[in-house]
Amino acid sequence: MPRTSWLVAAALAVVAGVARAEVRVTDDAGAEVVLAQPAQRIVSLAPHLTEQLFAIGAGDRIVATTDFADWPEAARALPRVARAHNVDLERVAAAKPDLIVIWGSGFPPATLAALRRLG
Repeated sequence: MPRTSWLVAAALAVVAGVARAEVRVTDDAGAEVVLAQPAQRIVSLAPHLTEQLFAIGAGDRIVATTDFADWPEAARALPRVARAHNVDLERVAAAKPDLIVIWGSGFPPATLAALRRLG
């Protein structure tokens, strides 16, 4: 069962109070994620994650999302780079994200590994 601690970590990485402060968090896989500053370009790979990012005030930082991410209304205008169990890795890379938020059980392990290789 996926946990939401990574979303809390992402929220901290996104809306940290100091615009240039380094952000260090540990994701659900136990890997340390280090950003030189709070995330500015986010790819959200699940509709509910897109909603949550908008809810925490980070909607303007989302550069791509998935099919069916339709709330709030502004999410409908975002480029689509994934759909259920399928991610277009080239389009994700072209979006030049500094943070990718993903629902861990939403994609096969090979897809998760490929996303990690994108850096």
